[in-house]
Amino acid sequence: MQNSLFCHPSGTKDDNFGAFQVSRTAILIDRGPSCHKHPIMIKASVLSLAMAKKMADAAEKKALSLSLNIAIAIMDNHGNLKYFRRMDKNGFISVRMAPLKALTSASMTESTKALAARNEQLANLSYLGIPGIALLEGGLPVITESGEHIGSIGISGATPELDGICAAAGLLAISEDLRG
Repeated sequence: MQNSLFCHPSGTKDDNFGAFQVSRTAILIDRGPSCHKHPIMIKASVLSLAMAKKMADAAEKKALSLSLNIAIAIMDNHGNLKYFRRMDKNGFISVRMAPLKALTSASMTESTKALAARNEQLANLSYLGIPGIALLEGGLPVITESGEHIGSIGISGATPELDGICAAAGLLAISEDLRG
């Protein structure tokens, strides 16, 4: 965006519009011709491609340290694939399970491990009947320090417990990015 001049509802002008961190975006809502003097700006955190790559690098590094071959799927908070990586010698099912775990954590804003534990407490195991839900450890939501859900990571290729360890390593890699 070129040097835009943003007018706040208070009527003050701010020429710093667009000066956000890499993980921030702004949405300008046009409320129609009568409201052009006072548009609304909503700030929302987003999972950047750089953050997704950092997560994937850390998860792969952890997998290599454990002699694992994993698939890594990272999604935005709407369940859209942001980044995918498949290590060599990774199995067929992992390519499908990693995105499914990420989609579950993007949709439910909870770890797949926690959802599985909650499902075990339900009399009819009702989560099993929801299409596209994975109840195996390895899916984690990405949540900012302020509690904003911005995405998820899903790992598959090892045992669910080891998948969870690799997912946690990916999340830990962006912990600084999730502050502020």
